[in-house]
Amino acid sequence: QNPGYEFICHPDYSIHAKDDSLDIVFSWSLFTHLHLEEIFLYAQDCYRALKPGGVFVFSFLTLNDLAHREIFMNRVASLNRGTDCVHLDTFLDRSTILNMMTQMLTFKLETFYDGDDDSVTPTGRFGQVLVVLRK
Repeated sequence: QNPGYEFICHPDYSIHAKDDSLDIVFSWSLFTHLHLEEIFLYAQDCYRALKPGGVFVFSFLTLNDLAHREIFMNRVASLNRGTDCVHLDTFLDRSTILNMMTQMLTFKLETFYDGDDDSVTPTGRFGQVLVVLRK
């Protein structure tokens, strides 16, 4: 019901967009299911696709959040029982994100929002940490 909306199945670590063509890239819970190297490749291409001054927002899991730590410990318990985890959950921290995004890719940090920060949205907490970066 959205005129001009197009869904694209794009199986590699890139944005289906021209160089310097996007105002914003928003990735909700994508990086929670990628390896660190895959996150870097995807973020690198987001940088390429964003216009100068464009905004990159993504969510992530962190062991600093008690709810995320519970997810981690449930995964540990599953592995300890000999049960394979159904999917990958990656837990990041702010220093890794800052190193990768601002030092290696030269994004500028705007802010972080904690997953339990209910002041960001009128509908309540996000559940995952959000980072806002600018090209």
